[in-house]
Amino acid sequence: MISLTIGITAQAATPPPSISAPKLTTMKELAERLKMDRSAARRYVMRLGYEPKRARTASSGFQTALVFDQDQVRQIVEARQKDGYC
Repeated sequence: MISLTIGITAQAATPPPSISAPKLTTMKELAERLKMDRSAARRYVMRLGYEPKRARTASSGFQTALVFDQDQVRQIVEARQKDGYC
């Protein structure tokens, strides 16, 4: 003979802590912020020594785009301001 007891308890499941991904800025957004066209902004950023990563973003229509994290964007904008622009 098989004896089976099933107990159902309700516990509020706490959602896992949300670890938000760092905000990525596309080359297009950075170029607008620097008041440059995209190709000139790309050359300027490369000349400063920054290597952009590639990522799919909503603003790029989920196509791969060159992206920078917030710290890189801040440093690039500061460098541009030191050059007398923006």
